[in-house]
Amino acid sequence: MYLNTARPKTVVAFSCAHADPDCPNDRFLWLGKLIYDICPDYVVDLGDGADMRSLNSYDSKYPQAIVNQSYEADINSYNDAMEKLRHAPNQRKYKRAAWFGFEGNHENRIKKALAHDPRIEGENY
Repeated sequence: MYLNTARPKTVVAFSCAHADPDCPNDRFLWLGKLIYDICPDYVVDLGDGADMRSLNSYDSKYPQAIVNQSYEADINSYNDAMEKLRHAPNQRKYKRAAWFGFEGNHENRIKKALAHDPRIEGENY
């Protein structure tokens, strides 16, 4: 009989952060600090990190709802959130967590948009 005497693994899992240009990304700094403090073996992003309101098909039925929405702003907000989230954990000199990410339905909006209009893939976001 084999007994696994290795130490238990620590996992931090989160989902549905919904980074949005209209909401400050400070919560990602807090989550990054928590991850740094816990020093887990694994970090799991279960998806929907980006809200991608600009690609919401429901809003396309209501033109007045999409006037102020911007694909570029959505992408920039998500990128900023991920930089804030990973800043503190990436400063660790030794044991760094393995990061795993899953695609949520909000990120899937990007694939749907690219299938509909591949020109947006060439944008510099």
